Amino acid sequence: MPRRISFTRLNEDKEIYRIFNNNQSTESNSEVRNLAKKAMKKIIEEQLTARQKQILVLYYFEDIDMPTISEMLGINVSTVSRTLKCARNNLLRYLRYYFQ
Repeated sequence: MPRRISFTRLNEDKEIYRIFNNNQSTESNSEVRNLAKKAMKKIIEEQLTARQKQILVLYYFEDIDMPTISEMLGINVSTVSRTLKCARNNLLRYLRYYFQ
């Protein structure tokens, strides 16, 4: 049961990937990763709704696919998809604040 977010899965969202890579010229890779981890943890804890946190953790941290999450929570796959998209958009909006 991994407790860290997979940066390869974040690569699916090109905007987040671009934000992280743009800052690598001014700071070392480890500094950027540490800053990103702290920023994402704070955003997830303070800015996302309980449902968004739950689905984000199941999808990224537990590496569970959307159909399985929908069965676990008793909701439609489209609801999982929309909630995950909204959570990623919120995460992206706050990450822009931290990195720009």
